Amino acid sequence: MLEELGRKRGLGFSFTRRDADPERARRDLVLAIETLAARPGLDAALAAATARLKDEGDEAAFAEQQRLRTARDEADSELATLFEAGED
Repeated sequence: MLEELGRKRGLGFSFTRRDADPERARRDLVLAIETLAARPGLDAALAAATARLKDEGDEAAFAEQQRLRTARDEADSELATLFEAGED
C-alpha cells in the first residue's frame, strides 16, 4: 500500500519533510512503524482464519475472518491518513 501511494505522489508523510514539526514527525513515524510492524501478523492471522473458515465453515470462523479483515483495513486506512496529513 505504501509503495502504491509513494509511486503516485511521492512520499507525503510528515517525517519525510524537512519543514515538518519535529514532534508531529516523531509521532507519525512511531505510528507508521507500529502499523507496518503489525501488518505481517494481521496477514498471517487472516490467512489462518480463512483456512479455518474453509475447513470448518462455522459462524465463529467467519466472525474471526471478518474481525481480522476489518483490523487490516483500519491499519491501511491509518497509514493513508498519515500519508495524506503529511502532505499539508
